[in-house]
Amino acid sequence: MLSEKFTPEGIMRSQGLSEASMFLYLRELEELGLIALGRGLSARLLIEAPIQWNFEGPLRPLFETTNKNFIGWAITHLERESTFVSFSRRMRPETAEMVRREAEELAERAKLLAHHDQHTTPEDRLVGYKWTFAFGATPFPVIMPIGPHPRDAGARTDDRVAAAANGRRLPA
Repeated sequence: MLSEKFTPEGIMRSQGLSEASMFLYLRELEELGLIALGRGLSARLLIEAPIQWNFEGPLRPLFETTNKNFIGWAITHLERESTFVSFSRRMRPETAEMVRREAEELAERAKLLAHHDQHTTPEDRLVGYKWTFAFGATPFPVIMPIGPHPRDAGARTDDRVAAAANGRRLPA
């Protein structure tokens, strides 16, 4: 939130935090080398915004939680405040690569437009927007695990795998 120009006081108000909690959070950010603490609750970013997250860094769990929460929020606020698109399609890897490149180009355009707005629009007229885009070959067993049917007490996963390998169709 600091990188989005929230003040520590604004963060405290929006999150319902005490001064002690806010200070402890700021202290943790200082220990990570992200901010320099000043007097009271003043803080100065030591990194340039917008931030390019290190997905393997110490803030990874927070990054994952924030994006999962955002997706949940977007789904519950469709048509009023958000857009959410989710679909699965089979395609050639070359087609997937083309789609990925186009999405990256659109993201770069959105960043450029936002940068322009931040330099030409008063701060109080700017609204924070988040874009989360995930695209890749779908790991269905990971994201949609299907175990034996609850009424199939004797089924084992390896039996299902062996049946599939022998060409027998199993209901999904």
